[in-house]
Amino acid sequence: ALSSSSLKKLLESPKAYKASLRMNDSSQALRDGQLVHLAVLEKHRLDDLVIINGTKARKEFKEAVAEHGEHKVFTESEMTNAYWIADAVHSNAEASFLLKDCNYEQAGVGMIDDLPFRAKADAMTKDGSVIIDLKTTSEKVSDFHWSAKRYNYALQAALYLHIFGATEFIFLVVNK
Repeated sequence: ALSSSSLKKLLESPKAYKASLRMNDSSQALRDGQLVHLAVLEKHRLDDLVIINGTKARKEFKEAVAEHGEHKVFTESEMTNAYWIADAVHSNAEASFLLKDCNYEQAGVGMIDDLPFRAKADAMTKDGSVIIDLKTTSEKVSDFHWSAKRYNYALQAALYLHIFGATEFIFLVVNK
């Protein structure tokens, strides 16, 4: 099934989409975003990760990656930063209110013009009317609208609203 990420690659070019099928993006920004998502929305899943003291250049880190995979191995520093950000989110009254009594990591599938699409909402109100998507950024939160334009986040919002039948989509933006 297609996703908002695959659609963004198709907007770039068919060649970019084809290349995205073979590559695994493990940039630091995506690693940080993954950890923050887990720390904010699914803290219990952090227990499944392997945490290494020191840097990613250490032999122990590389051995752990070879054994468990890059998406499961993080440094203590990366974890500390994710915990700090999660604490800031949960301590913020507005963010805490948005995430209260939501279902997290809700998967959905739908058809658009006879093509299957998949989506995973970070958080959704129990009645399914509002989707909240957690975005991390290293830029000022007030400049997020530029990131939203650059990364075609409106496409993600439209796709998710369609798949889940929700009426509102909110980006919860957190500065790393």
